[in-house]
Amino acid sequence: MDHDRLISIDRRTMERAYALHSGFRVGAAVPGSDSSVHAGCNVENESKDESRS
Repeated sequence: MDHDRLISIDRRTMERAYALHSGFRVGAAVPGSDSSVHAGCNVENESKDESRS
């Protein structure tokens, strides 16, 4: 797998990150053994603890 292609996919994936709280977008692109590329990004979520007063 071409390193420049992985970086390009990583940057495109990073644009899809949802980092509302930290503002830190993370993307990753990992080559598979069969020339496929597995990509993902962070998605932040916040939940409110209703049990706390």
